[in-house]
Amino acid sequence: QQPQPLAGASTADESAFLSELASTLPPSTFSPSAAISTGDGIVALPSRPPSAAAVPHAPQRRRAHHTEDFKIEVVIAALKRPPEARIKPTCACYPGIEPSQLRKWIGRYESRALASM
Repeated sequence: QQPQPLAGASTADESAFLSELASTLPPSTFSPSAAISTGDGIVALPSRPPSAAAVPHAPQRRRAHHTEDFKIEVVIAALKRPPEARIKPTCACYPGIEPSQLRKWIGRYESRALASM
């Protein structure tokens, strides 16, 4: 049995009602901040559903780890293209590679090439 809302309740009465209501509901169902007071009493609003990260069995997307050989292969493929059509076409050939990743890889590759000279 759930507590009944208080008609014409004061702030102290509302707080007591919210505490009593919160104790009767599962924690994920009610949040005291998610209640509104109307002229007829207090109405509890359900809290937001838990995020995917909070659900224990939610599938987690694993971060891709590319080998150094693969990165060099992609960089060489990019450097074979003209500079104005280098990044996006290469990324289109290698799904999952982002333009920002490729730019970083090219920068590292070029800095290593200069350092070895």
